[in-house]
Parts: sequence; C-alpha cells; structure tokens
Amino acid sequence: MTTISSLPNELLVAIAVAGKEHNEAENWEMHSTTWKAEWTLSHLSRRFSNVIIGAPELWALVEMVSGKGSVEILELLCLERSRAYKISIILRQSSLPHHWAYQIVPHLSRILTTIQSLRIALRTDDALEMLMDSLRDIAAPRLQHLEVVCITEEHNHVGFGAITIFLSGAPRLSFLKIDGFMLQLPALPLLTASLTHLELRTAQYCDPDIDRIAAITAQCPFLARLHLDITFESVAHNRFHIPTLKFLYISISEFEDSDFLPKNLDSFDTPALTELIVGGTHGDQISQLLSLTGLPHSSFPALLSLSFALACTDSCPCETDPDSLPFLTISSPRPSSPYCLISP
Repeated sequence: MTTISSLPNELLVAIAVAGKEHNEAENWEMHSTTWKAEWTLSHLSRRFSNVIIGAPELWALVEMVSGKGSVEILELLCLERSRAYKISIILRQSSLPHHWAYQIVPHLSRILTTIQSLRIALRTDDALEMLMDSLRDIAAPRLQHLEVVCITEEHNHVGFGAITIFLSGAPRLSFLKIDGFMLQLPALPLLTASLTHLELRTAQYCDPDIDRIAAITAQCPFLARLHLDITFESVAHNRFHIPTLKFLYISISEFEDSDFLPKNLDSFDTPALTELIVGGTHGDQISQLLSLTGLPHSSFPALLSLSFALACTDSCPCETDPDSLPFLTISSPRPSSPYCLISP
C-alpha cells in the first residue's frame, strides 16, 4: 500500500491545491474564522513543509482580519511564500474599533502590483473613509476583481460613504462590486475602461446620480453584466446605452406606481440583452408591463429570459389588487412563453 509520504512532490502539491477551500473567498460573515489546509500540511513533517511552502499557488489567497495579527501573516505569506504569484486578498474589518486601516494598508500597498483580486468587508462609513484615504491615489496595475462590502449587523444599514479608490488607474479591472456603500460619481475612465461586470447594491442614489450611473456605463465598452440592486428615486433622464450588455438586474421599490417599471425599462437601450431580472416587483406592475404592446423607445430583440422576483415575504398591498391576482402564484412559464415569472 502506498502511503501519502511516499508520493512525489508534484502529486502532493496537486492534492493540496485540489483540496484548498476556495469558498472562504465568498464568506462575508461577521465572525468567521479561516481554516487553511496548507497550514496543517506544512506542519506534518519537514518534507511536507518544504513542499507546501515551496508551492506559491497555495499561498495566493490571503485573508486579513483586523486586530488578529494579520499584518505579520500578510508579510509572511505574500512576500515570502506567494512570491510573484498573483494574489487574492480578503480584507475584513473585525469588531475592534482600532484604526486598523493605517496599520494594514502600508503592507498592502507594497504588494499591490501583484494583487489580482481584492475583497474588502467593512462595518462602518468611518472605516471606509480611513481606507479610501490610504488607497485613493494608488495604482493597481494587475487588479481584475474588486469588491467593497458592508457587513454591519444593522440589516437596514444604507451606507452613504463614497468609494473613491485607485485614482491612478486599474487598467485590468473587469469586476467591480459595491454593496452597502455608494460609488463616487462620476467615476474615472481609469476604473471603467475594462469592466465587464458591475454591481451596485444596497444603496440609495439621488436623482442626478441615476444619470451619472448611466454615464458610467457609457464608459464601459465591454460591459456584459449589470446588477443594480439599488433604490431608484426616479427614472433616468439619460438612457442607458449599453450595446454589449447580456445580463441586467434592476430592483423596483414596492411603493412605486404600476407604470414605474415600464418607465424604468424604457430607459435601457440594450439590443444584445439576453437575460433580464426585475426584483421587488408586484402584480400590478407586472400586469401593467405585460399589457403593453411595446415600449416607446426600448426593445429587447435578443431577450431569452425575463424573470420577476418578489422581494417581500410578508403580505403585500398588491394581494388585494385585482390587477395583481393573476400574477401572485406564477412559478413557471407556459410552454410557449419566453418569460420565467418567479414568485417567492
């Protein structure tokens, strides 16, 4: 019987890479702990230590949690073990009130040229301001994936802190997600020229900002996915002209009139769109949309899937609205229908 200690070094590394827990990169829970298999394997024996520490691909995902000695870990992992390998970093603010950003960012900025993915989880607008002060004027030449997420325990929190970062340029940035905070408007073309995926979530933008968001998308010649899970106070005056867009998610407030949904959709000029999801809709809004023979300015000739997702789980006023009743229990499309109507 062959034991693991008799396996060649290349196979040991392959096993470690296959078993590496990538799901921690998606974990934004407040009190999560990171269990790294590479730490365990590197302590089993001297040979295992040499093999695991000598494999930079195993040290390319680094989680930094404020107040837990993360700066020293970052120095060790990123500068010594990951070497020139492209790095993905999760920067998570703990519940400690220290000025953690000023301790971590100097170390972060030294290796910024190798960072490919950066995910930042913050609790407060103050923490965001501290971080932005340190990263505002820095360039990120290899950065492809950037997320800034609010993880406050106040579930109704709507952040008003503005994201202004990497003003010196991030030419390879293709994925940008802002959740719980606001994107500073207008955004510089240095951040948007290569974007293919843009998500703006859980924030409230005033009327002029909607037109500025439309202007941002006009700076994204390769944008394929747009997720706008934000509160629209009005319909955009300037239309969204995005000829490359394939996927669109928008949310509609439950307090809007039944004609608000058609008016919003009419502001999108997206001829290549194949999938459209509308969140927060109610039966009266769906009824108003589907009763139309067309929109004044927009058409979606390539559309293959249209989904309506009802956000609330409690009783809604539309349950007693006669126009809403036919749409309250729809869960699957008719065989000949191109639509997929989703109820909660």
